[in-house]
Amino acid sequence: MVKQITTFSRMKVQERRPVKIATVVKEALTFLNSSLPKHIEIRDEIRAESSMVAADPTQIQQVLMNLCGNAADAMRENGGLLRVTLEEMFVSESMVSMEPGLRVGPMFN
Repeated sequence: MVKQITTFSRMKVQERRPVKIATVVKEALTFLNSSLPKHIEIRDEIRAESSMVAADPTQIQQVLMNLCGNAADAMRENGGLLRVTLEEMFVSESMVSMEPGLRVGPMFN
């Protein structure tokens, strides 16, 4: 947590390194699960166990924590199921033509 706060406060360019994306996601969800009310269930559906990405794991965790935290806030009163899915997909030429900045090839969803 201290590393995340320090990283955010410095606003420096992060170095990407090879990481197993599933491990990063699971770590974030474990931390998040311990901080949520018991009437909000987190379920992960990870289908990319061994997939590697070039990323800053701290930034990935922070984004995931923010997204899930916002979802949990929306469910705080009535509870519910927060499902997080990670799977590899292939970006096609037609997808690239609709979304500038994408590249043809494998991606994560």
